[in-house]
Amino acid sequence: MKKNGSVIKLVLSGLSLLVGIVWLGAFIILLGSMGGDLPLWRLLILLLFSALFLFLGIRGLLAWRKDASEKGVKIPKAVPIILGVVAVLLVIQMGLTFPHLWKNGQLSRALKPYVKEDYSAEDVKLPENPRFVFYHNGSFSVPSSRYRLGTDDPNQVNVVVAYDESVSKNGIWVDSATGEKVSDARVQNVKLYVIRKEDWALIDEVKFSQRLKQNENGVNVLGMNSVENYLNSLGQ
Repeated sequence: MKKNGSVIKLVLSGLSLLVGIVWLGAFIILLGSMGGDLPLWRLLILLLFSALFLFLGIRGLLAWRKDASEKGVKIPKAVPIILGVVAVLLVIQMGLTFPHLWKNGQLSRALKPYVKEDYSAEDVKLPENPRFVFYHNGSFSVPSSRYRLGTDDPNQVNVVVAYDESVSKNGIWVDSATGEKVSDARVQNVKLYVIRKEDWALIDEVKFSQRLKQNENGVNVLGMNSVENYLNSLGQ
């Protein structure tokens, strides 16, 4: 039991250290890409989480090393394999996530000065050769490859697509045999605001809804077919 407990402590300490490194990497990426434009509380959360996991990991490894030297405990062959697999998975995840974080941070830094409390005008024309990014809850994000007019280059952006999302009740689901209520029926709602970046003027405002499946609490509104079709048809 002591040996098993020692192995578990070693594995958990290694995992904590790896997670701490990932959180620290996210902190550095966001700080470098957004700087002072990132809310202080988000930076503090990232820094605190990374510091906590790094502390737990280093402390655990030092404690295990001390016990191992006193009791002559050797590292089981499976431990490096487990930690190696986890490290590879984290590196892959970092490779997929960190560039995305960097791009979003660069967008926010470049485009935030254009954001206004009110529209400068409404019902204005769409710019020629529209290229857009998304804007939601104070943050900009790069559209997925499904959107042919999306871009990750701040210099190409001339349209901003802001959106609000909500879920509302739209009836009930009933048991077909008994007629009794099973659960509430819900609808996912999204409202798009197509905005000209240059002067923050409103080009168009449109709403879409999608009925959710039973026990489904929400969907990714940017993946809704109606949203994709509308934005892919801009300028046509």
